[in-house]
Amino acid sequence: MKRSVVFLVMGAFLPLVAAIDAVKAPNTVTQIVNGQQTTTKITADSLYALASYAQMPAAQKKQFEDWLESDKAQAVIKGLLAFQPTAQMHAAVARGQMQQDKKLLQANDIENLSQWNYVFQVPGMTWYAKISGPANRYTSSTKALIAKGVKGTPIATYQTASRAANYLILKEFINKHNLNHLTAQETYLYPLVQQKGAPVSVADTNIVVLEQALPNGVQKLSEANAAQLSDAALRQLTQAIIGVGLWSINDNIFLKESDKGVHIVHLPDLEQPNISSPDDFFNRGKKGAHQYLVNIWDGIVGLAKLYQGHPEKLAVIKQVVDQSPVVQENFIKNHVYDNKSIYGLLKGAQAAPAAQEPSKTVGG
Repeated sequence: MKRSVVFLVMGAFLPLVAAIDAVKAPNTVTQIVNGQQTTTKITADSLYALASYAQMPAAQKKQFEDWLESDKAQAVIKGLLAFQPTAQMHAAVARGQMQQDKKLLQANDIENLSQWNYVFQVPGMTWYAKISGPANRYTSSTKALIAKGVKGTPIATYQTASRAANYLILKEFINKHNLNHLTAQETYLYPLVQQKGAPVSVADTNIVVLEQALPNGVQKLSEANAAQLSDAALRQLTQAIIGVGLWSINDNIFLKESDKGVHIVHLPDLEQPNISSPDDFFNRGKKGAHQYLVNIWDGIVGLAKLYQGHPEKLAVIKQVVDQSPVVQENFIKNHVYDNKSIYGLLKGAQAAPAAQEPSKTVGG
């Protein structure tokens, strides 16, 4: 996925300030285990257990395992995961690896659906396998290595692996706040190598992300159909952008009308951007909190751009933004970000009925 040019410019100079110490980026999952409620922090070591493919629906799990038994499947997965970038490596090496990998896919009759990553439908299933591409692994890892002055040593990256982390966070957020207009596509992880009794430390070079395909009849949210989205669904979508830190809006929101005429928003492709710090996995520390806020900024700006010329819809977005403590404390009160970009896009909002105001506790 690509970020907007505006974000790249903003992201280059947004400061890390003391206010970020108080920001609580979402990075835990609460589950019921043996009748007890447990909360687990999402780390590279805990993520596989939280999102293992063993939790897939039984029929789909068997289909996937049947495909895995073939020599073709093993050759494809091992081949695509083999690339290990280093700080001394030139970007051309990553591009060359991508060309080799494309030949591997073609030789095994698999169509890659992504320009920069590997995304293909698992044969015989309505699920997709997703593997980080060499260029993205190179960009993520060398950024951290060069900053540290480390030469030649590979570093783990988590851009594609983070899809499962964001899926867990989004799923919990939807359930906690009863967001009945939103749904997250089921997402699980399959490890390249798993030693019996040993935990899997997740990285982009050792896991395959398995994501449920979108249902038939969905439409991508765009300027052409944005006005059709109900106010209730738009409100919940805005809450999720803030509460979860959803940043990639333009190509990753899909609409489907239910049998009852209610819009359901499907949210696939939940990866972190490849500018996220690979040595500070998933919303940890100041860098993680900073990235979470940047993601909110980008998500709200992207959504507001779709609704220019629709003041009644902008009013719905503005209600959520106005009543979000995360936005008000970090974008407005402490001036961590240039809030003019958000409110400049929302200035066309017309006053909305007070009865439609969202809960102040939802969406951060």
